[in-house]
Amino acid sequence: MILMSPVVRPATESDIEQIAPLFVDSVDTSLPDAKFSADPNYALDKIEPSLSKRLSPPRSHKTYVLELHTGEIVAYGNVKPDGGPNGDADELDMFFVKVGLGGRGYGSQLMEAIQSDWAQRGLWVTVFEKNERARRFYEKRGFRLVESAGASLSLGLREPREEKTCMMRWERTSKSFYTVEGSKGTCHR
Repeated sequence: MILMSPVVRPATESDIEQIAPLFVDSVDTSLPDAKFSADPNYALDKIEPSLSKRLSPPRSHKTYVLELHTGEIVAYGNVKPDGGPNGDADELDMFFVKVGLGGRGYGSQLMEAIQSDWAQRGLWVTVFEKNERARRFYEKRGFRLVESAGASLSLGLREPREEKTCMMRWERTSKSFYTVEGSKGTCHR
């Protein structure tokens, strides 16, 4: 029996049917005290059109999916053009692995493909301060904390709520912590 490796490929419009539920299930794991899937704003009929716009040009440079030989999408990520601390840099906007499939190397395989494509320019990523698992994942792949600076992100829930975030930077030669405008990295475990 020949086992086929998962394949990283560019996302297509038809992938949104698999990406949307993967997103909703996964985002529930991004904050320990938030249940996005219970909020009407995160119902699939609202999320699908929103994600479709967010993951397509011009709001996204490129969206990647990791697909098993069965056709099942088990991870996805996208790079947007208007990220970073000044809103003018390439940023890993979304990066999710299907719930229950962590630890199998899917996230690493997808990240390797994305970093290969963006090696010349590097990438930023914004992570919830409370999401230690995600911060550790990015740190293992060369992202370094740049700033916390109390930045908050609105969660888009029916009950208004904001969460503090951290910014991390990856460059092919990332070896040390970076600072932006004298800011020290302050988002720690």
